[in-house]
Amino acid sequence: MLSDKKILVITRHWEKKSTSRLHLKFLGLLKNDVSEYTLLDGNSAFTSRNADGKVCVDPLEVYEKYKPDIVIGYTSYGFARNFFSKFPCKKVMIETDFYKRINDLDWYRENKFDLIIQRGSYDPTIEFEIPMVYLPFSADEKEFFPLARWKQRKNIVGFAGSRNSPIYADRRNAIEKLSKANLLKLEGTRIKGYPKFIRSVKMFLTSTEIDSAHGKTFETLASGTVLLTPPFSLQEELFGPPSFGCVVYKKDGSDIVKKVRELRKNTNLAKDIAENGYKIFLEKHTHSHRIKELKFHLSNLLSERPQEKIWSI
Repeated sequence: MLSDKKILVITRHWEKKSTSRLHLKFLGLLKNDVSEYTLLDGNSAFTSRNADGKVCVDPLEVYEKYKPDIVIGYTSYGFARNFFSKFPCKKVMIETDFYKRINDLDWYRENKFDLIIQRGSYDPTIEFEIPMVYLPFSADEKEFFPLARWKQRKNIVGFAGSRNSPIYADRRNAIEKLSKANLLKLEGTRIKGYPKFIRSVKMFLTSTEIDSAHGKTFETLASGTVLLTPPFSLQEELFGPPSFGCVVYKKDGSDIVKKVRELRKNTNLAKDIAENGYKIFLEKHTHSHRIKELKFHLSNLLSERPQEKIWSI
């Protein structure tokens, strides 16, 4: 259905930045299944911005140059309220921070989107006339993979990322408690060799303040590392029952030290959980799985078929 179609992706993300690994690298897999794939990223003249911080090029000029069948906006950041409405083709918005727009749904209406794909966060209770589907994050199995031997790993919890953002209260609680107990190896947001770091430890800390699984969740499973996470929506549907493929701690972090100490003491249990999580990843959450789901939604859009909500939203 997509083999003779042209896809245009417009985003404020930069393709060459390491932080875009969750975004543009994944979308680039569409190149293998469409007749033409074009990316206009934050380094493109077509996404230059004016003094107000909004993209200031003429959308019709962009359309005439590339003549896409589908234009995909990757997150609403930096785009005006009517930028996409001017494209005379199918229009899709892929959001990673949907919760930031929750009180401004008119932004999507005024841009006249045909489909909203939510990735990093979502609210399944919202009733909206524009079809919305949930497309969870995933990980690249060639970049994130387990060490050959479990004993090579450090018997400690690893963490990499921001610790100061106001939305990460759960994360800060867990970090504080694990740090005081000398159970945590901390790294910042710009860590070099990030995939190697995740597979160098037996456990990895994540948090889900936006009530859904973010990228590190899938990267941890892909690395064959025990995932430590608070509860979030669709957890069992994505990863199975608690303590099977991951370890769930309370949002206030009150039980995390006890659970980590138990895993450190019983390394065979930790290994079993990590291996179960890795199997779940291989069965459901590789980039290959997710790109098939994305192609399914795009094909339905072009065929005017109703969107099937694969992941319950």
